[in-house]
Amino acid sequence: MLEQYSVVVIDEVQERKIDSDIVLGLMKQCLRKRKDLKLIVMSSTIDTCLFYDYFVSNFTCETLEVGSRTCPIEDIYLDDEDENYVQAAVTKAIEIHQSDEGGDILVILRGQDEIDLALTDLNKKLENDRSYIGLPLHEELSEKEITQIFEKLPNKRKIIFSTNIAESSITIDGVKHVVDSGMKKEKIWNEQKKIEVLKIGQITKNSVQQRRKRAGRTSVGK
Repeated sequence: MLEQYSVVVIDEVQERKIDSDIVLGLMKQCLRKRKDLKLIVMSSTIDTCLFYDYFVSNFTCETLEVGSRTCPIEDIYLDDEDENYVQAAVTKAIEIHQSDEGGDILVILRGQDEIDLALTDLNKKLENDRSYIGLPLHEELSEKEITQIFEKLPNKRKIIFSTNIAESSITIDGVKHVVDSGMKKEKIWNEQKKIEVLKIGQITKNSVQQRRKRAGRTSVGK
């Protein structure tokens, strides 16, 4: 099995999904048959004991922690949960924009529909403000639209509304503020209907940390 490979790397294993768990199970079978094969399991927020215990009973395992430069991050919590969290997220983004001088703002919502609503609300409330640009970030964007996310825009603050694609898949330089809705939308398999369906729910503690770190990559964040 996998005869042409000597090392297999699985990254972002904290994103516990059916397909990734199946891959880990298959790799365990491969390792039993190929003693020379090496497996590297990686994550920035991994539960080391969970994955170590899964493999250690059958194989020789080692853990390696690599330090990364993360700038200080200030956590600010809302007092009460707002039922209309999309509107609350827009309000918080505007508050940051109007009271803080530096850094782009990343707002993480559940899906494209919420992003469209948030951008419409933002642009309406900041209709006469020329110091910012509101941008969407999700899987349906064109290459040109995605490129704009990473461009440096002199004298313009980027206010980016994203799905959880910004949680771990990409890093946007310049982001100093993250507004986290604490919600997600993900595809799961419905065994009864035999189709993939979208499930809406709250994010895990690991996801909270992943989103939080988007603000402290290159400078002090909030």
